[in-house]
Amino acid sequence: MGKDGQYLVKILELARFSPSSHNTQPWKASVSDGKIIVGYEPPRHLTVGDPEKRELFISLGCFIETIGAAARNYGYQMVYGYIGSEFEGVARLSFSKKGSADKGLEHLIRIRRSDRRKFAQRPIPSAELKELSKLACGPAESHIYTGPDDIELLSSLTRQATLAAMNRGDFREELSGWVRHNWTKRPDGMPAYVQGIPGPISLVAKTMIKKNPKVASSQAKKDAKNVLNSSAIAVISVSKDSPQAWLDAGRLFQRLWLTATRFGISAAAYSAAVVDKRTSEEMARKLELKGQPVALLRLGYGRNVPKASPRRPLSDILA
Repeated sequence: MGKDGQYLVKILELARFSPSSHNTQPWKASVSDGKIIVGYEPPRHLTVGDPEKRELFISLGCFIETIGAAARNYGYQMVYGYIGSEFEGVARLSFSKKGSADKGLEHLIRIRRSDRRKFAQRPIPSAELKELSKLACGPAESHIYTGPDDIELLSSLTRQATLAAMNRGDFREELSGWVRHNWTKRPDGMPAYVQGIPGPISLVAKTMIKKNPKVASSQAKKDAKNVLNSSAIAVISVSKDSPQAWLDAGRLFQRLWLTATRFGISAAAYSAAVVDKRTSEEMARKLELKGQPVALLRLGYGRNVPKASPRRPLSDILA
């Protein structure tokens, strides 16, 4: 790589902190002629929980959006081009120098966290809710819900969908493969501290999830309670269901999350209710969405910044 391409390595170094389903970090990137080609690693696809690869492409969209934000941080503008749905390359990103750098974006990218703990009972100011509501990306739109009835509906759908998924032995087995104990040295997956599970219990969490069907009820109850304990819920919908639209949904998802972080708002993704076909259809009908709901982000105010989940080194990401 030439000297003039070193800024792309700096951009990708920041993009490592993107969110992804189960923290699989499925992205792969190659750098050539001043461009970044984004692809993915098939072994990091959740074949049981995400057979259509929708969650995978949303995760890749988050990665692409973070690349764009990292580029602006270093004084560059990203131009996005869709390639296709094959693992070798889903998007081609080119860059041009712009007038000034937005140095605050690096801080936001690094401190963005998934906070699955209890939030403080505090409303989000209307001006900030309005800012979050108007965000969009291609066919992807954000819808912000603050009413008790809407949040209760989303909580109930989360419980139903989580229970249905966790009752499946194959789903629990796949999920357990990405669960880590709190002292893990592995650069991916979900340490139990992400769920607020203490160290000693984290040592048996993987086995409990895999072997004990009773965890389905407790996890569904916990997730539903967390969704209910939210100042607002963001639902992202797309007007067409396709890999290209899912990438746009992921870009919007991370754009919304970084904006919330800038406002000091904590967040966590709860995807069960949009992945399950039955609850997804009920959500679209009862919320009168014009498109397909594909992502759900819980919003509120955490008490402090939680510990970060592990990250793959850049050498693992670069093709």
